Amino acid sequence: MKAGSLLIVVTVTIAAAAPAFGITVVPAGNVSGTWTADGTPYAVQGPIAIGTWDTLAIGPGVDVVFLHHDGLTVCGNLQAVGTEADSIRFDAVDTEIGWTGITFFQDGGGRIEHAAVQHVRSDVWGVSAITICSSGHVDIVHSAIRDNDGYAGGGVFLDQAWGADLTLSRCSISHNNASYAGGGIFGGGTCTIEYCVIAENLAYGSEYDSGGGARIDSQYDPVVFDHCTFSRNEGWYGEGLTIFWSSLVTVANCIFEGHPGLALGNSSYNTVVSYCDFYNNLSDVACLAPPGFGVLVQANANGDSCDVYHDIFLDPLFCDPDAENLSLAANSPCRDAG
Repeated sequence: MKAGSLLIVVTVTIAAAAPAFGITVVPAGNVSGTWTADGTPYAVQGPIAIGTWDTLAIGPGVDVVFLHHDGLTVCGNLQAVGTEADSIRFDAVDTEIGWTGITFFQDGGGRIEHAAVQHVRSDVWGVSAITICSSGHVDIVHSAIRDNDGYAGGGVFLDQAWGADLTLSRCSISHNNASYAGGGIFGGGTCTIEYCVIAENLAYGSEYDSGGGARIDSQYDPVVFDHCTFSRNEGWYGEGLTIFWSSLVTVANCIFEGHPGLALGNSSYNTVVSYCDFYNNLSDVACLAPPGFGVLVQANANGDSCDVYHDIFLDPLFCDPDAENLSLAANSPCRDAG
């Protein structure tokens, strides 16, 4: 097990708020074409949408700033691809009022890479920083989704009724709040969430299924968490991750640190949890812990005691957790463990 993802892989450099060349005013309505750094910032005056047959390409160094409480709806294709040195920023001019995020709708899909999505403010079901109510595939890579407030899924909302199809890779989901459940991530669909840090998220709205970091409800489509780090998320129940009902979820090579780590809800018999590290949790697995979980019966590749699922219960040795640097020290028991 090389459990846990490293913050150093989330290489997002916040683009400067001041325009490099001049302001481009974007009126409400349909948008398409190419937005480049020459026109940044793009000041959006109202709700905008990418039509079914249209593509909007947003290049490195672009700031997209919403002047009012509006958002972007993607029915076509969004390609927001920055670079490590020159990222993209989606934000609001008034961070208290915020904006309503990016919604992939109907067949909408695309890619967001090296971008920051922040300061979304909503208390409406299905409105989050990233909302996927679409059958199209969405890739989000090397990006930060942070400082957002939503009703369900402060950072990411996945509508399983639409068959949400998402790959979330090497991202940071942090400091998001949900007034109901899923502080960082909520919902289900065909989703792979890998090498991500899910930290410092909050959900206290529902006592029994809050999921401070993530709350997954996906009875029909598989959700995979691989090499993810859940740290210091807060909620009533399953403060790291809550898996609800008979969801099809695989959790492997993950770290759960701080507060109750993992909660398996009613009928979570389809959940597989293996090669994970649980540390400093008030309870490692709440409710329906699988038989033999936490019973140290063997040793892993490092010689550390583990249960039948190869889970360990040791300090992961983050480099500097108080500074939110969750990269693993060279002597971490999570390195090369099996």
